[in-house]
Amino acid sequence: MERIKVGIIDDDPDGLNVLKFWIEMTEFFDVGFAETDPIKGLDLLRNKSADILITDIIMDKMNGLQLASLVESLGIPVIICSAHDKYGYESFKVNAIDFVRKPVNYPELITALNKTRDSNVAIAAVNEIVIKKNLLFIPENGSNSFSIVDIYDIQFIKQEGNYSEIHTADRKYLYQVSLKSLLEVLPALDFQRTHKSYAVNINELKSMFTDRVVLKSGTPIPIGRTFYNDLNKILKGRSLL
Repeated sequence: MERIKVGIIDDDPDGLNVLKFWIEMTEFFDVGFAETDPIKGLDLLRNKSADILITDIIMDKMNGLQLASLVESLGIPVIICSAHDKYGYESFKVNAIDFVRKPVNYPELITALNKTRDSNVAIAAVNEIVIKKNLLFIPENGSNSFSIVDIYDIQFIKQEGNYSEIHTADRKYLYQVSLKSLLEVLPALDFQRTHKSYAVNINELKSMFTDRVVLKSGTPIPIGRTFYNDLNKILKGRSLL
């Protein structure tokens, strides 16, 4: 499959580097260019240096909304990336494909990128990225530092407000991403929801009851009726008898 070139425009070098890092971790997207100057970035887009644009909003010389309006005539999909939620509505008024809030997290960025291409290809791309890499990169306190977690070391995940608590045998990680978004990039055959606020690595299951599952570590996890039926079917499908 031909790799897709992503142009990034952000006058904050740190923000630019975070986006570059995430995109370079994927199997289906490449960084076409990374530019702090929106005027230079627009010239690069006109020269077909990228298939997709990710742009910040608040920048000198030209803001991201003005840039998105100009890029629309080039037929290039635009993703707005900003720390300011108030610009989310304005983003869709200029026909942006999606709005990604800073600090950027990997699942939401990939979900936004995939909206720019055929949905069947997009889903395959996300699954391939995770299965091949087997790694989850978790930002530390919104900085440019990351914890690297093997996804199969994850025992369970709990939704807490705007964060997901990712539990391994060694520690708990806080990731500013919804449980739903996280499950979209984890392999569905191994990670299943048991409750609106919980998901488990089914390879870590020891036993299952009507109101809970118990992990090999001894940790009980609540299970809802609907989720119980779905999980029961999956486990029976894996059974040798």
